[in-house]
Amino acid sequence: MISFGTYPETTLAEAREKRIDARRLIAKGIDPAEERKREQNEHQEIVRNKFITLAQEWHTTGATALFARLPFWLSTRAAFHRSVRYNSIHPHRRRSYE
Repeated sequence: MISFGTYPETTLAEAREKRIDARRLIAKGIDPAEERKREQNEHQEIVRNKFITLAQEWHTTGATALFARLPFWLSTRAAFHRSVRYNSIHPHRRRSYE
């Protein structure tokens, strides 16, 4: 059983279109529920990779100029927090702060 949404958010016409799309997938031998899960996983992976890329870019470009003006203890504290964020994103690749 697959749901196409709840009534106020999904109109009857939209639900019918989604039903037709689901039937087309079934005719091709594809499970619509599994296809939806696969698409959601792909979207989540894209969002996660964008965040990692932006965080790394900020730390290499934007943070470098800022750290040069900070006192030593603040820059080491920032490095510590950077490693905490890295370890929470990549739990299988732990590293200590730089």
